[in-house]
Amino acid sequence: AFLIECFKGDLHIGLQYLQELFLTQKDTILEQLHFENRLLFGVYVTQIAVIFYMWLFRTSMHLLNDQARRVKKFVDMLPVHLLSKAQIELIVDFFANQSLPDKEDPTDRPPKKSWTDKGDTNE
Repeated sequence: AFLIECFKGDLHIGLQYLQELFLTQKDTILEQLHFENRLLFGVYVTQIAVIFYMWLFRTSMHLLNDQARRVKKFVDMLPVHLLSKAQIELIVDFFANQSLPDKEDPTDRPPKKSWTDKGDTNE
């Protein structure tokens, strides 16, 4: 009781300063935690999106390869005795190289053959 009467409210002022200090520290810690939480959530969402698109790309490539095999199988079953020699060569040239062509000068290529070219018939 003597201490409270001697300092005339210094104790209350000191407790108020301590309370303000703890509240400001609490607010800064909570703001930092909130920022880190939003950052982690953003990283998580980005990671899920990247994994999804990688899965989608791999699935699409797998389907593309399956379709290429089916087309090649279909072309192998074509009755080639009904096609002209030029058409057979065009089909064989199309499926001969299964890797991607190297980058080459487009002016060095011969003109493309089309299916409508009559060329050599039944040779």
